[in-house]
Order: sequence, then C-alpha cells, then structure tokens
Amino acid sequence: MLTAARPLACGVIVGGPAFGQNRRRTPPSRWQPMKKLILSLAAALGISPAAQPTPSPAEQAVIVQFRYGSTNLDALFSAEDRLEAAIAAAKAGEFDGHEIAMDGSDGTFYMYGPDADQLYRAVEPVLKAIPFMTGAVVTRRYGPPQDGVKTVVTTIDR
Repeated sequence: MLTAARPLACGVIVGGPAFGQNRRRTPPSRWQPMKKLILSLAAALGISPAAQPTPSPAEQAVIVQFRYGSTNLDALFSAEDRLEAAIAAAKAGEFDGHEIAMDGSDGTFYMYGPDADQLYRAVEPVLKAIPFMTGAVVTRRYGPPQDGVKTVVTTIDR
C-alpha cells in the first residue's frame, strides 16, 4: 500500500505546478546524434523497426465522473483499493488512476481493459456501494479516445 507517494501514482499533484511547467525542452537537433547511435547499435544487433512488437489493439475504457465534496482523500483511496481488487479478481483490465479537483469538489476514475462491458460488470457493485458515487456518470468507451467511437453513458443510482 502506498502512502505519501499515492497522490502522484494516481495522476494528480494537489497544489503542485501543472504538468509540463518549469520543464526545459532540449532542441531536437541535440538528440539527432544520439538517435543515429541508437539506430546503428540496433542495426548491429539485428534489430530493425519492423522487428518491434506491434501495438496491441486500442483498449476500451470505463470512465467515472463523480462529485466528491471533500479535501480528505481517505475515502477516495479506499474506493480505489476496492475498485482495483474487483478488477483484478475479474481479470477485466486495470485501474489507471484518478483526477480530483484541488478543492475536492469532483473527480474522475479511469479504468481500462479489452472489454468495457466486462470491466463495468466487475466494478458496478463496488461503485454502487460507495456513498459519494450516487449520481456519478459512467462512460463506457468501446475503442480509442477519438471521434466516432461508440460510448454508452449511464448514471449510478443506489
């Protein structure tokens, strides 16, 4: 169980700088010699771009938007643990993390797997048992995050 680093693992740094702020970018021209070296080494080892594994098919998603109403994140972390356990038990995918407003007013859970319906069936009983999930909006996405992908939107009722 993670403690102090947990908010970082969940994708939100409360009160920290926005992602990408204070980061220096190296001009692409500085990386060209390194890229050539790596490609030369790969070629010497018999590795070519064609030999790289093909990406897996786009994963489906279950995204839950909810009202939270607190800056105390204990209940949120408890909900995450329960969702992770349900997903693992069903072998339905993975819990990817959360986003939470800095004032704790609302948040979003992100879960991914090969079958959005199976994933939702695994987590639905858990979602319905969590008090702050009443009225949450669940989006099942059947493909990559792009226009035209089928989605089904439902609301959690108790």
